[in-house]
Amino acid sequence: AAPAQEAVEVAARNLDGPCSDGVTNNIPKCCGAGILDLLYLDCKTPTQVTSILNPLSAVCGRVGLQAKCCTVGI
Repeated sequence: AAPAQEAVEVAARNLDGPCSDGVTNNIPKCCGAGILDLLYLDCKTPTQVTSILNPLSAVCGRVGLQAKCCTVGI
């Protein structure tokens, strides 16, 4: 997956979900280490519903991954 923004940054502005509603960076994923913070090959779809009380960063953190907003889901 190719994230361009941290999910935490976007969540503060978007009340509908953890990622933007636009064409890019709109797929919430939990990812491990990336290549140059641009390319992540080990991303997983979150297994829990996210909300203000259960943000994507917390959901991903519970399984040892980082919250990312991706353009392409891999």
